[in-house]
Amino acid sequence: MLLPALLAVLLGVAHTGLATLAPPFPSINLTSDTPISPCDLPALLPVPSHPNLAASELIRTTLGRYPLSIDGKNFEALALVFAADAVANYSAPLNVLTPLATIQAVLASSLEKVTTQHSLGTQVIEVLSESEAFSVTYYTATHFGMGFTRVR
Repeated sequence: MLLPALLAVLLGVAHTGLATLAPPFPSINLTSDTPISPCDLPALLPVPSHPNLAASELIRTTLGRYPLSIDGKNFEALALVFAADAVANYSAPLNVLTPLATIQAVLASSLEKVTTQHSLGTQVIEVLSESEAFSVTYYTATHFGMGFTRVR
């Protein structure tokens, strides 16, 4: 299925699915731990010759479930976003999390005393085939802490 392979790259939290991009895209290893440089993004996503608007909208709708799940603290709903074998790279302090059950448990625990607001912004989706796509989604994550004690 197209969606689970894409979501990590789309959300900016991990790299899963595609090993390398087929032409007309430059060869980029999406399974590495090295992030793609933002300055390379415009050249990575040329205007598609035959856009698949239905698939793009399905991906966009699935992406929208991520902030709704996180902000609503409905971590079970992340199963509608990620595949069971998802790999998510949240950087420090959470680092790389896998599989989905671990992602759900760690997020539930780490966000227990935090109110969040995740907002999706600029979004480009390139459907490469029925089973592959590449996308970039900007997002802003705001966390409001509650119950933290300051160490002096």
